[in-house]
Amino acid sequence: MRDQPLSLTEAAKWLGCTVEEVSGYVADGRLKPFAGGADGQVSLNSVVVLAESLPAERGVFRVRDMPSYDSAPPRPAGGGYGGGPGGGFNKPRPAPIVERRPLRPPPRGE
Repeated sequence: MRDQPLSLTEAAKWLGCTVEEVSGYVADGRLKPFAGGADGQVSLNSVVVLAESLPAERGVFRVRDMPSYDSAPPRPAGGGYGGGPGGGFNKPRPAPIVERRPLRPPPRGE
């Protein structure tokens, strides 16, 4: 993914924390400043990497349940899902869908 600049405020909203915490992440080296950007901009790619490393309890990402494989439609008689002569290719298992949680204001008084 091509990197993009994010302001500290945007990064704080994305990570569900305060601007001060984002500044701390930059000072600790957990977030990288955007190369060639203005002061106060961080790398979107580094924000995503940091978000993926945070504990699940932070709620940055949530995983949506996928339908059960038991409820999947039966396979065609040829054993494949099209794709040409000889029965085609088997359909790969779907990956879990990860969605960004809705934004919420950071907790007050902490």
